[in-house]
Amino acid sequence: MTQEEWIESERNNLQEQFLIVLGQLTEGFTQEEQYETALSAANKMIQLDNCLENAHRAMMYCYWKMGDRIRALRQFEQCKLALKRELGINVSAKTLKLMEEIQEG
Repeated sequence: MTQEEWIESERNNLQEQFLIVLGQLTEGFTQEEQYETALSAANKMIQLDNCLENAHRAMMYCYWKMGDRIRALRQFEQCKLALKRELGINVSAKTLKLMEEIQEG
């Protein structure tokens, strides 16, 4: 393994660990109803990987709980577009269910 390959591997490992920690923070802040802080952590996750559906879902939930259904539904659309464009897949049933709950109020 070359030094460049090793550095790239370490960078990827650190990013994965960082995403795990951000996911845990997002979940914890959401459970504590600290939605703005949870949004910030989830947004950092999406900045690193726009196809992290769980981060999009967390943002949808937080916006919804903060009373902003429009932004929650807009986040769903961003998630749907990212997954389709970058991975060629549809959103999960879990994300669809949350979107339907948000639409219903």
